Amino acid sequence: MRRKLGFSLLVLTLLLGLFGGTQFNAVHARSSAEGSCTQVGGTFLINFVDQTTAIAALTGDLQGAVRGVIVKSAAGDKGVLNLSLEHAITTSSGDSIRTADQAVLTPVQDKTYFMSQTQTIMSGTGRFANATGTIKEFGAVDMATGQGVLRYSGQICTKAS
Repeated sequence: MRRKLGFSLLVLTLLLGLFGGTQFNAVHARSSAEGSCTQVGGTFLINFVDQTTAIAALTGDLQGAVRGVIVKSAAGDKGVLNLSLEHAITTSSGDSIRTADQAVLTPVQDKTYFMSQTQTIMSGTGRFANATGTIKEFGAVDMATGQGVLRYSGQICTKAS
């Protein structure tokens, strides 16, 4: 068991090391007459509630909480899982974002997977009313324990009032 955990932590450390050099937590805004776009980044700390629902604490620019639901799952070659999901993000200030998503889980060892996901913003409230954009994540998920960690980065655009 210790060897499996050590291997999983090594894989996660390597992944974060490879991508950790990118500045994810800096917020950069671009404004125009049509609106503005903001770069966002941080982490998802995931806990599965059951086989199709997870909750996560968000750090970084979207600090708050998220609820994700797997709406469709399809097995691929070599143990790969292809998922369609929906997420409801609520920031600590009460603003919200709803997304429609695609994820790929690639087996690393036993029930540990490398996860890559693209979230497409469908709607929002508060400062995210009429928002559009894409958020991408990568990280590790241990389906045996129902836990995982993902890094996110992306762009959220809002229309000028």
